Amino acid sequence: MKDNNIKNLQNIPAYFKLISITRIFFLIFLWNLIGCGISDSTLLERKLLAQKSIKENAEINAFRFRQFPKITRLPDINGNLNSLFYENNEKLTVLHFWATWCVPCRAELRDFRYLQKLYQQQINFVLIAVLDSAQDVRAFSKKYSIEDFKILLDRGNHLSEKLGLDGVPATIFVDKNKTILSVPDPSLDNARPQAAFVGPREWLSLRGLRAIETALKVSR
Repeated sequence: MKDNNIKNLQNIPAYFKLISITRIFFLIFLWNLIGCGISDSTLLERKLLAQKSIKENAEINAFRFRQFPKITRLPDINGNLNSLFYENNEKLTVLHFWATWCVPCRAELRDFRYLQKLYQQQINFVLIAVLDSAQDVRAFSKKYSIEDFKILLDRGNHLSEKLGLDGVPATIFVDKNKTILSVPDPSLDNARPQAAFVGPREWLSLRGLRAIETALKVSR
């Protein structure tokens, strides 16, 4: 009897270890379910609601802010200089600054995958990795399935500094004339227009899509 009790005590740590591992995998599964579970139909419905809201509002709380800095070319992950903007293109451009070492950036990049699909006919999305190496960005892009985006490197943080960005993630809207747009902050109701959004935003929310629709309307 005494030997059995000793064996039971020895098995307790392994049992709790198994429970802990199971709990971790469950939490990862739950996070993915919640974070990535939004359907295309729900997003489309939100987009239509955002468009309706913009149409019903006679006054658009947004304006053209200033011309984009002279830095318009950056290296890609293969070392080739590439333009930030697509030539002879009438679409709005969204520049999204991020980094492989930035944890909040991962959730926003997931959201931008949805946005690229939702606005592929209207917007060019460009991802700009800040203070990162091409090797790290290449590995990250494969792991998080963002290879379909145009990805450029701001390794020295020069463009970010020119734009006055003091952190990542950060997002900027630029029209076809390379003018930076100032639109309401999607994290606040009735917010004043901003030319840059530093820090994570809920771009897939109704307010987030309304901000995007506002930028589209101003850019026309």
